Amino acid sequence: MLVSVDDFILDINIPNTDTPAIIERLNGYIDKYEPIYLTQLLGETLYTDFKAGLLEEPIPDKWMSLENAITVEQIANFIYWHFVRKSNTYLSGVNTIVKPKTENSNQASPIDDMVFVWNDMIDASYKTVKFIQENNADYGNYYLPGVLHLHYYGYCNWYRLPDIFHNQNSLNI
Repeated sequence: MLVSVDDFILDINIPNTDTPAIIERLNGYIDKYEPIYLTQLLGETLYTDFKAGLLEEPIPDKWMSLENAITVEQIANFIYWHFVRKSNTYLSGVNTIVKPKTENSNQASPIDDMVFVWNDMIDASYKTVKFIQENNADYGNYYLPGVLHLHYYGYCNWYRLPDIFHNQNSLNI
């Protein structure tokens, strides 16, 4: 894994990461959502080869370069968004999603923070796409043609881009 519990600081701070229950829960999110993000970013074949390349001794230059092009922050932002989304609700006894009640206070919505980190993650995702395109000799046979098309020609309707390339706003439109 490229991300650890210690990476959730500043804008993506998760309180109480010194308690075992939060650490275990956050590690579960890292284990689940880091591969999802990297698969959406790189495509299945490149992600599979990237993981295998990072296990080689010594690590080949093209995999070290790609690892350096993918920031821990962009992955952590994706994980944070999912962690906060799920933490803001819970299942009641009849399997209905509800927001937790608070006594003598009002619960603030995390949506603005979620939108900010999501859109920050998108910017970093595009930078990674640009790096892959600029290093076509190493990664050209792997990469998603629709994302390549997107970078050079703008959004195109003929190719459904992964969610990590779609901006969000607080109105969910």
